[in-house]
Amino acid sequence: MYTPAQLLKRSRLPRDFVYTALKSGELTAYNAGRQSRPRYYVRWADFKAWLETLRVPGQK
Repeated sequence: MYTPAQLLKRSRLPRDFVYTALKSGELTAYNAGRQSRPRYYVRWADFKAWLETLRVPGQK
């Protein structure tokens, strides 16, 4: 499991891009905190699957 900060460091994606996906439910995450102050954790497989949805057709 990875925190959003760890994912950002590994992927070099913009911070807002990842957090927007988390809050919208596009990127599956687990909340280990409270609803008022969430602490998100994401499985690497879920992150990679989400990245695949962003792929532009025709590119590998």
